[in-house]
Amino acid sequence: MIGEAIKKEGKKGSGASADAFKPGVAYVCGKAARIALRNLASSDWRHAAEDMRLSSELNSRVQRPYYHVVLSWHELEQPTDDQMIEAADHMIRSLGLDDHQIVIGTHHDTKRRHIHLVCNTVHPITGKVWSKSNDHLRIEKACREIELAQGWSHDRGRCDFEVSADGTVALKPNPEAWEKKKADRNTGTRPKTSGSRKREKSIGIETF
Repeated sequence: MIGEAIKKEGKKGSGASADAFKPGVAYVCGKAARIALRNLASSDWRHAAEDMRLSSELNSRVQRPYYHVVLSWHELEQPTDDQMIEAADHMIRSLGLDDHQIVIGTHHDTKRRHIHLVCNTVHPITGKVWSKSNDHLRIEKACREIELAQGWSHDRGRCDFEVSADGTVALKPNPEAWEKKKADRNTGTRPKTSGSRKREKSIGIETF
């Protein structure tokens, strides 16, 4: 399976303003086979976007509270809606978004079954903002864990991985991915930030 935080800014992409909640939620729920809501006041998804927008105002410093993740399976794999929602909840826990407002929608409208998670990065009670630092590594690790838990084939990600005797997944540097990244940086197409360098030292894995 593949997990991706949609990076493009706009009505469906992470990093958009609070105004993105309305079209983002409408898109996800309008095509959904099943909808699940997390930490929202109403059980009706039609009220979710406004609830999320209002909660985001608890932190005036956050200009882009909209975060959107998609998990997709190989076209030969046909997870049930229950399995997809279970996978979404695992991803939410892995990202540390357990207490945040999230709209989940399962989609069957393409060859690959997939599930969308529209998240509010501002905590609905404390107003604290969730950090998406190196979210791609957390997403990739969670995908490997979900594959193991649900019995799906392993997708080729940015990192290699190993599973310990107790079932714990650990990501490992992927030499091919590192060489490509190094080449990109040498040509000036992928600069390394001070934050990414610090993160690499702390976790021992190259960041992308």
